[in-house]
Amino acid sequence: MTDREDIDMLAAEYVLGTLDASERTAVAARRQREPALEAAIRSWEARLSALDTETPEVSPPAILWDRIEREIATAPTAQATEPTLIRDLQRRVAFWRGTAMAAAAMAATLALAIGFRTTLLPSEPRNFVAVFQKDDQQPAFLLSIDLATRELTIRPVTADARNDRTYQLWIVDPVESPTPRSLGLIDAALKEPTRKTLAALQPAVLMRATFGISLEPPGGSPTGRPTGPALHGRLYPATP
Repeated sequence: MTDREDIDMLAAEYVLGTLDASERTAVAARRQREPALEAAIRSWEARLSALDTETPEVSPPAILWDRIEREIATAPTAQATEPTLIRDLQRRVAFWRGTAMAAAAMAATLALAIGFRTTLLPSEPRNFVAVFQKDDQQPAFLLSIDLATRELTIRPVTADARNDRTYQLWIVDPVESPTPRSLGLIDAALKEPTRKTLAALQPAVLMRATFGISLEPPGGSPTGRPTGPALHGRLYPATP
Protein backbone atom coordinates (compact mmCIF):
# COMPACT_ATOMS: atom_id res chain seq x y z
CA MET A 1 0.00 0.00 0.00
CA THR A 2 1.40 3.42 -0.99
CA ASP A 3 1.71 6.44 1.29
CA ARG A 4 -1.13 8.06 -0.63
CA GLU A 5 -3.40 5.06 -0.03
CA ASP A 6 -2.42 5.04 3.66
CA ILE A 7 -3.35 8.73 3.96
CA ASP A 8 -6.65 8.21 2.12
CA MET A 9 -7.64 5.28 4.34
CA LEU A 10 -6.68 7.17 7.49
CA ALA A 11 -8.73 10.17 6.32
CA ALA A 12 -11.72 7.91 5.65
CA GLU A 13 -11.53 6.37 9.13
CA TYR A 14 -11.22 9.83 10.66
CA VAL A 15 -14.31 11.12 8.86
CA LEU A 16 -16.31 7.96 9.61
CA GLY A 17 -15.40 8.16 13.30
CA THR A 18 -13.91 4.64 13.58
CA LEU A 19 -10.64 5.78 15.20
CA ASP A 20 -10.25 5.60 18.96
CA ALA A 21 -9.77 8.78 20.98
CA SER A 22 -5.96 8.78 20.93
CA GLU A 23 -5.78 8.01 17.20
CA ARG A 24 -8.30 10.73 16.41
CA THR A 25 -6.34 13.27 18.47
CA ALA A 26 -3.16 12.33 16.62
CA VAL A 27 -4.83 12.69 13.21
CA ALA A 28 -6.35 16.05 14.23
CA ALA A 29 -2.85 17.28 15.04
CA ARG A 30 -1.34 15.87 11.84
CA ARG A 31 -3.92 17.48 9.55
CA GLN A 32 -2.72 20.90 10.77
CA ARG A 33 0.75 20.32 9.40
CA GLU A 34 0.18 17.83 6.54
CA PRO A 35 -1.62 19.38 3.55
CA ALA A 36 -2.08 15.97 1.86
CA LEU A 37 -3.90 14.57 4.90
CA GLU A 38 -6.01 17.72 5.25
CA ALA A 39 -7.02 17.49 1.57
CA ALA A 40 -7.92 13.81 1.91
CA ILE A 41 -10.09 14.50 4.98
CA ARG A 42 -11.94 17.31 3.21
CA SER A 43 -12.45 15.08 0.19
CA TRP A 44 -14.03 12.32 2.30
CA GLU A 45 -16.18 14.88 4.14
CA ALA A 46 -17.51 16.14 0.80
CA ARG A 47 -18.19 12.61 -0.47
CA LEU A 48 -20.10 11.55 2.63
CA SER A 49 -21.81 14.83 3.49
CA ALA A 50 -25.03 13.69 1.79
CA LEU A 51 -25.34 10.85 4.29
CA ASP A 52 -25.63 13.37 7.13
CA THR A 53 -28.67 15.02 5.55
CA GLU A 54 -30.37 11.82 4.36
CA THR A 55 -29.99 9.74 7.51
CA PRO A 56 -32.20 10.87 10.41
CA GLU A 57 -30.89 10.87 13.96
CA VAL A 58 -31.95 7.90 16.10
CA SER A 59 -32.06 8.23 19.88
CA PRO A 60 -30.76 5.20 21.83
CA PRO A 61 -33.31 3.23 23.87
CA ALA A 62 -33.77 4.45 27.43
CA ILE A 63 -32.71 1.05 28.83
CA LEU A 64 -29.38 1.00 26.97
CA TRP A 65 -27.36 2.71 29.70
CA ASP A 66 -28.75 0.35 32.37
CA ARG A 67 -27.77 -2.61 30.21
CA ILE A 68 -24.24 -1.28 29.79
CA GLU A 69 -23.87 -0.84 33.56
CA ARG A 70 -25.11 -4.40 34.20
CA GLU A 71 -22.67 -5.89 31.69
CA ILE A 72 -19.77 -3.92 33.21
CA ALA A 73 -20.76 -5.09 36.69
CA THR A 74 -20.90 -8.75 35.63
CA ALA A 75 -17.81 -8.71 33.40
CA PRO A 76 -14.85 -10.96 34.50
CA THR A 77 -12.27 -9.06 36.53
CA ALA A 78 -9.51 -11.63 36.92
CA GLN A 79 -6.23 -10.63 35.36
CA ALA A 80 -5.99 -13.97 33.56
CA THR A 81 -8.98 -13.01 31.40
CA GLU A 82 -7.70 -9.57 30.38
CA PRO A 83 -5.63 -10.75 27.36
CA THR A 84 -8.67 -12.63 26.08
CA LEU A 85 -10.91 -9.58 26.53
CA ILE A 86 -8.40 -7.33 24.79
CA ARG A 87 -8.10 -9.71 21.84
CA ASP A 88 -11.89 -9.91 21.59
CA LEU A 89 -12.21 -6.13 21.61
CA GLN A 90 -9.50 -5.82 18.99
CA ARG A 91 -11.31 -8.29 16.74
CA ARG A 92 -14.57 -6.36 17.17
CA VAL A 93 -12.89 -3.03 16.41
CA ALA A 94 -11.27 -4.51 13.31
CA PHE A 95 -14.60 -5.95 12.15
CA TRP A 96 -16.53 -2.69 12.54
CA ARG A 97 -13.70 -0.68 11.06
CA GLY A 98 -13.72 -2.90 7.98
CA THR A 99 -17.49 -2.70 7.78
CA ALA A 100 -17.41 1.09 7.97
CA MET A 101 -14.77 1.26 5.26
CA ALA A 102 -16.82 -1.01 3.01
CA ALA A 103 -19.91 1.14 3.56
CA ALA A 104 -17.94 4.27 2.75
CA ALA A 105 -16.62 2.68 -0.43
CA MET A 106 -20.13 1.69 -1.45
CA ALA A 107 -21.43 5.20 -0.79
CA ALA A 108 -18.62 6.74 -2.83
CA THR A 109 -19.24 4.28 -5.68
CA LEU A 110 -22.96 5.07 -5.64
CA ALA A 111 -22.25 8.81 -5.76
CA LEU A 112 -19.95 8.30 -8.74
CA ALA A 113 -22.54 6.14 -10.49
CA ILE A 114 -25.24 8.77 -10.02
CA GLY A 115 -22.92 11.47 -11.31
CA PHE A 116 -21.99 9.29 -14.31
CA ARG A 117 -25.66 8.69 -15.12
CA THR A 118 -26.52 12.37 -14.79
CA THR A 119 -23.58 13.48 -16.93
CA LEU A 120 -23.50 10.90 -19.72
CA LEU A 121 -27.00 9.55 -20.20
CA PRO A 122 -29.22 11.60 -22.52
CA SER A 123 -31.94 13.64 -20.87
CA GLU A 124 -35.55 13.70 -21.94
CA PRO A 125 -36.21 16.27 -24.70
CA ARG A 126 -38.17 19.36 -23.66
CA ASN A 127 -38.36 21.30 -26.93
CA PHE A 128 -40.77 20.16 -29.67
CA VAL A 129 -41.85 21.51 -33.05
CA ALA A 130 -44.79 21.10 -35.40
CA VAL A 131 -44.78 21.97 -39.12
CA PHE A 132 -47.89 23.26 -40.90
CA GLN A 133 -47.75 22.78 -44.65
CA LYS A 134 -49.93 21.68 -47.54
CA ASP A 135 -48.73 18.86 -49.81
CA ASP A 136 -45.06 19.36 -50.80
CA GLN A 137 -45.04 23.12 -50.41
CA GLN A 138 -42.76 24.96 -48.04
CA PRO A 139 -44.11 25.29 -44.48
CA ALA A 140 -46.71 27.99 -43.93
CA PHE A 141 -46.08 28.07 -40.15
CA LEU A 142 -43.68 26.55 -37.63
CA LEU A 143 -44.87 25.92 -34.08
CA SER A 144 -42.41 25.31 -31.23
CA ILE A 145 -43.10 24.57 -27.59
CA ASP A 146 -41.08 24.13 -24.41
CA LEU A 147 -42.82 21.38 -22.45
CA ALA A 148 -41.21 22.46 -19.19
CA THR A 149 -42.72 25.96 -19.30
CA ARG A 150 -45.59 25.30 -21.76
CA GLU A 151 -44.43 28.35 -23.75
CA LEU A 152 -45.66 28.12 -27.35
CA THR A 153 -44.34 30.13 -30.31
CA ILE A 154 -45.84 30.29 -33.83
CA ARG A 155 -43.58 31.62 -36.60
CA PRO A 156 -44.94 32.44 -40.06
CA VAL A 157 -42.78 31.08 -42.90
CA THR A 158 -44.59 31.38 -46.25
CA ALA A 159 -48.08 32.24 -45.00
CA ASP A 160 -49.49 35.47 -46.42
CA ALA A 161 -51.24 38.10 -44.34
CA ARG A 162 -54.89 38.65 -45.35
CA ASN A 163 -56.83 41.87 -44.84
CA ASP A 164 -60.17 40.05 -44.87
CA ARG A 165 -59.16 36.97 -42.92
CA THR A 166 -57.27 36.03 -39.76
CA TYR A 167 -55.45 32.87 -38.74
CA GLN A 168 -56.65 31.01 -35.66
CA LEU A 169 -54.90 28.24 -33.69
CA TRP A 170 -56.75 25.12 -32.49
CA ILE A 171 -55.97 21.99 -30.51
CA VAL A 172 -57.65 18.59 -30.55
CA ASP A 173 -56.98 16.06 -27.78
CA PRO A 174 -58.33 12.65 -28.92
CA VAL A 175 -58.61 11.47 -25.30
CA GLU A 176 -60.09 14.38 -23.34
CA SER A 177 -61.29 16.89 -25.94
CA PRO A 178 -61.95 15.41 -29.42
CA THR A 179 -63.72 18.65 -30.43
CA PRO A 180 -61.36 21.41 -31.66
CA ARG A 181 -60.68 24.02 -29.00
CA SER A 182 -59.41 27.49 -29.84
CA LEU A 183 -56.00 28.58 -28.54
CA GLY A 184 -56.45 32.11 -29.87
CA LEU A 185 -55.62 34.19 -32.91
CA ILE A 186 -52.29 34.50 -34.66
CA ASP A 187 -50.81 37.98 -35.19
CA ALA A 188 -52.68 39.29 -38.23
CA ALA A 189 -49.69 41.11 -39.77
CA LEU A 190 -47.55 37.95 -39.65
CA LYS A 191 -44.45 40.08 -39.09
CA GLU A 192 -43.59 38.82 -35.61
CA PRO A 193 -43.89 35.40 -33.94
CA THR A 194 -47.03 34.84 -31.88
CA ARG A 195 -46.38 33.61 -28.35
CA LYS A 196 -48.80 31.93 -25.97
CA THR A 197 -48.61 30.22 -22.58
CA LEU A 198 -50.50 26.95 -22.26
CA ALA A 199 -50.12 26.53 -18.50
CA ALA A 200 -53.55 24.88 -18.21
CA LEU A 201 -52.56 22.00 -20.49
CA GLN A 202 -50.45 19.10 -19.22
CA PRO A 203 -47.40 17.96 -21.24
CA ALA A 204 -49.07 14.58 -21.91
CA VAL A 205 -52.02 16.35 -23.55
CA LEU A 206 -49.75 18.48 -25.73
CA MET A 207 -47.73 15.45 -26.82
CA ARG A 208 -50.71 13.46 -28.10
CA ALA A 209 -52.71 16.43 -29.46
CA THR A 210 -53.16 17.58 -33.04
CA PHE A 211 -52.77 21.30 -33.67
CA GLY A 212 -54.57 23.17 -36.41
CA ILE A 213 -54.38 26.61 -38.02
CA SER A 214 -57.50 27.72 -39.87
CA LEU A 215 -58.34 30.80 -41.92
CA GLU A 216 -61.25 32.63 -40.27
CA PRO A 217 -63.16 35.91 -40.55
CA PRO A 218 -61.64 38.93 -38.76
CA GLY A 219 -61.91 38.44 -35.00
CA GLY A 220 -61.92 34.65 -35.25
CA SER A 221 -64.44 31.90 -35.89
CA PRO A 222 -68.02 33.01 -35.19
CA THR A 223 -69.09 29.46 -34.27
CA GLY A 224 -66.35 28.45 -31.85
CA ARG A 225 -65.26 25.80 -34.36
CA PRO A 226 -62.97 25.99 -37.41
CA THR A 227 -64.96 27.29 -40.39
CA GLY A 228 -62.27 27.81 -43.03
CA PRO A 229 -59.52 25.70 -44.61
CA ALA A 230 -57.03 24.43 -42.04
CA LEU A 231 -53.51 23.03 -41.83
CA HIS A 232 -52.61 20.46 -39.20
CA GLY A 233 -49.46 19.38 -37.37
CA ARG A 234 -48.24 17.32 -34.43
CA LEU A 235 -45.28 17.79 -32.08
CA TYR A 236 -41.93 16.11 -32.69
CA PRO A 237 -38.70 16.43 -30.67
CA ALA A 238 -36.57 19.35 -31.81
CA THR A 239 -33.38 17.65 -30.56
CA PRO A 240 -32.35 13.94 -30.44
